Amino acid sequence: MAEQNPEESEELQVLRGRFRELEQQNARLMTQVAEQRQLAEAGRVATIAVLEGLELQDVLHTLLDALAGLVPFDAACVMMLDEHGQVSVQAGIGYSPAIVPGTLVFDVAELPHLEELVQGMHSVYVPDTTQHRGWRTGVSVSAETRSWLGVPLIARGQVLGLYAIDKRQPEFFHTKHIVLAEALAVHAALAIANALMYAELSAD
Repeated sequence: MAEQNPEESEELQVLRGRFRELEQQNARLMTQVAEQRQLAEAGRVATIAVLEGLELQDVLHTLLDALAGLVPFDAACVMMLDEHGQVSVQAGIGYSPAIVPGTLVFDVAELPHLEELVQGMHSVYVPDTTQHRGWRTGVSVSAETRSWLGVPLIARGQVLGLYAIDKRQPEFFHTKHIVLAEALAVHAALAIANALMYAELSAD
């Protein structure tokens, strides 16, 4: 049996290492392309909601469907913020029993994660609700939630409300989920602002 040339062995190892690097780079690129396609589709859906959606409930459910195409979750809802510093759940998917708009109301000042989101006007991620100060486990919609992601809906410099995204698995959400949800939130806030304006004009 012929002996293997040490130099050829080293060269082969280098080539294999480069091949593995190329495979990893290609995998990352394919993931990025897939995420961009998802975001483009979600943006298209949100744009339709902006252009065609006038009733607030229709807009909120359309936007939740778009969110489901971007971020995996067990349940998600849209909370709307009022002038008294309270948020009310106005639409949701994945909850049992189903969400009845306006029946769940929370004082922002009493819940640290909501207060941080509204005051700071930025997303808040709670990787494990059992370790989070002030988490209310008695609320039916969050009884099984272990990972929670809140994304503000901001239009004209004001927080209109937020996406609240739940997962039963702790430490589930990652940076890519936050980035995708925030990108959609820009479109969502505009659609919601238009629906609210339409409601005000219709009431006059």
